[in-house]
Amino acid sequence: MLYLPAVLVLAVYLNTMFPGVPGGDAGELLAEACHGGTPHPPGYPLFTMSMGTVMSAKDLVGCPPAVLANALCCCMGATTTYLITVSTFLMASSLSPADGLVNECAACLSSLLFSFSPLVWEYSVGAEVFALNNLLVAFVLFYSVKVGLARSDAELVSSAYAGSFFCGLSLSNQHTSVLFIFVLAPWVALELVRRKRMTVRVFALLSACFILGLSPYLYLPYSSYDVKEGSWGDITTFEGFKRHVLREEYGTLKLAPRKLDDNSESSLRRLYIWFVDFSFQVTPVFAALSLLGISVANLGRQPSKLLSGGKTSHGGAWDDSWIDDDHEGTIKQSEASLHRRAVKKNKGGTSLKKSVKSKRAREGKPSSPKGAQEVRGSTIHVALSSTLSFYLLFWNFVLSNLPLANPMAYAVHSRFWMQPNLLLCMYGGIGTMWALKSFPRLSPRVTAAVTIFFLLYLRYPSADRSDASFNSAYGKAILDSIPESSLLLSHTDLDWNTVRYMRQCEGVKPGVVHLSVQLLPYPWFRRQVESGLYGEVAFPKILPNVSTGRYEEGNKVLLSRFFEANIGKYGDNMFVDMQAISDDDLQPGGLWRGFLLVPHGLVYRVKAIPPPPVSLLSLSETHPESKLEMENIPSGELMVQPKYKLGSWEFAANSVVNDGKYQTSLHFLTLGLEVGKQLQENPNVLLPHYLSCLSFSTSTLAEMVKERRKIVEEFGARGGGSGWGWMNFGGMGGGAGVGVIANNVDLPLSYPHQDMVKNAALSAIKYMQVCEVASNLAKSGSLDERGVEMTSEHNVERAREFVRISVSEFI
Repeated sequence: MLYLPAVLVLAVYLNTMFPGVPGGDAGELLAEACHGGTPHPPGYPLFTMSMGTVMSAKDLVGCPPAVLANALCCCMGATTTYLITVSTFLMASSLSPADGLVNECAACLSSLLFSFSPLVWEYSVGAEVFALNNLLVAFVLFYSVKVGLARSDAELVSSAYAGSFFCGLSLSNQHTSVLFIFVLAPWVALELVRRKRMTVRVFALLSACFILGLSPYLYLPYSSYDVKEGSWGDITTFEGFKRHVLREEYGTLKLAPRKLDDNSESSLRRLYIWFVDFSFQVTPVFAALSLLGISVANLGRQPSKLLSGGKTSHGGAWDDSWIDDDHEGTIKQSEASLHRRAVKKNKGGTSLKKSVKSKRAREGKPSSPKGAQEVRGSTIHVALSSTLSFYLLFWNFVLSNLPLANPMAYAVHSRFWMQPNLLLCMYGGIGTMWALKSFPRLSPRVTAAVTIFFLLYLRYPSADRSDASFNSAYGKAILDSIPESSLLLSHTDLDWNTVRYMRQCEGVKPGVVHLSVQLLPYPWFRRQVESGLYGEVAFPKILPNVSTGRYEEGNKVLLSRFFEANIGKYGDNMFVDMQAISDDDLQPGGLWRGFLLVPHGLVYRVKAIPPPPVSLLSLSETHPESKLEMENIPSGELMVQPKYKLGSWEFAANSVVNDGKYQTSLHFLTLGLEVGKQLQENPNVLLPHYLSCLSFSTSTLAEMVKERRKIVEEFGARGGGSGWGWMNFGGMGGGAGVGVIANNVDLPLSYPHQDMVKNAALSAIKYMQVCEVASNLAKSGSLDERGVEMTSEHNVERAREFVRISVSEFI
């Protein structure tokens, strides 16, 4: 029965996994895995090698590499479920050996509640490091439990060896594992000393196992030896290796390279937010049972009055058939069963005590007849409780430096709550065991089955990521919009990671030179430049005040100097991420620091400014290109709320798509208004362009207003809040944060929605006015034949409809 939760979880995960590359760091991690490069600090060598191995079978299997990587993470998640189930069962059985059925059901329920918690579910169905991190932490906890409950010396030492290996292995994937190891490793050493098994040989083997677990880090200098496009760092030197592994460029022992604002949450407030979120993840009832389980385990209490004659109150028997011979001493039999067998064999007058002692000696168990008391008196629960406390305190008081009021920062921060949640869910199984035995009329099987069915019924629709292909479509849309020999500069993780995956793993537009603005200032990037990876691209000297912050002067200087150095080589085939440009500096027509930035789908095309005097007419002629690329922007169907919440990468991708539409609309709205100021000078030439610019901006903004209204009307009433009552537990909840940020359902957009509505109304009103002017000029004969022909497609009634759509939002 203990394997059934893992089978169920694997089936559900595979049916709900991402169909392509997920958001966040997944694109970069998979890209580095595909070409054997080095990801961002600390390098994630174990994850990179695992993903690279499984994605190498893409041609054999015939599916995209990301699908294979996602499936591997699903398998990791299912294995984690099994380990939680077994670990919880072992702990529950050590407290109440006779209640096998109750312990099994409680263990199954605890592992399923963890696996189907929204946060764990989301990060188990996509290629991210957190599924592997959960798996390795589960192994560390499993072998810690085995050490704490070991009855034989052989089992004690072998479990310590295995645990030491997985401690090293976990550190080769995610550094937060050290918060578990910091407490558990000394405790295991003390257990070995207490049991008189810590010898020089044992210590040496424990150290060897730990070092063997760290061996994946050898991949980093190997992968960095051959310089690879876009990879991080120079890890061929000891200093470079240390800097990368210790995350010195991000800040060692910090989540991000920044300091908390003075008005950020206090550490105690963060603890409170974590527990509120944990209650949401696993339901408030199970959260309460988790706290009860910690108390029950540490106090050694159980509802013994419900037990009778060693039989379970539910009449069930403890099935130990799953335990192999090497580990049978862990919880093999109740003490009563051991005594009965000894009495049966005691025919020669040998004392019962001696018979029991000889049986233990044959099985390699301690000769003490206090075996059961030794297990119940084990310090395992003190160690695990201390581990939980240390993780939560150190994480919230020292490591975490992201403001939880920011939705994306909250989402990043919450990913590191899965590890304490895992441990707390194990104790939730003990609390559930206590509750089931306290209420004997409850059927353990029925209770567990009904709970999981109800949870899946509520959460499956919002947890399903099988339709989340938007990140792949986003990256492909950028590449499809630019020529093969182009130069593309990305600024945000969203653009850099998705495009990088599409190029490195799926072979889309391999001829494009792709650069990250964020990597240009690092000293080690010169190694890639000097290796000739980027052809004829010129890299200006990095100035001391360089910055990659979008609105900072250092970033503007960096970009303008790069454009100046390469505009002659690439001409009109240089493109830049829209999120790299401070729109405050954009002048009408796309003029920016000596260059012309033309909206080109989701990016700007960088062009040289025509010789002075700059003609507004020549600037307005970019309209056909922008209109065509606007039509190629991916559909916004995945904007549906509240499934993809504020703070999720799907929401971020949709925001950038809408930002692209909005920026393109503003580009032609401001350009049209400038053309309108000179309309009287030459109406026959300027009026058609004036109408064309305003028609484009008006229709695009009106569509965005209509889309926003549809989303708010359809989902606002039932998805606007982020409450955490029982009936709201179907939502994924990870985005804006439970009980932290009001997650109002609205059109994904980085700019204020009211500004969008105001500009839509302004554009529509101006367009209507110009249509009326054009109609009057045509009737009076002031326009020549060409002017009449070019303005005939614009009519006042169409313009009035746009005005009605936009102005209605103010009512």
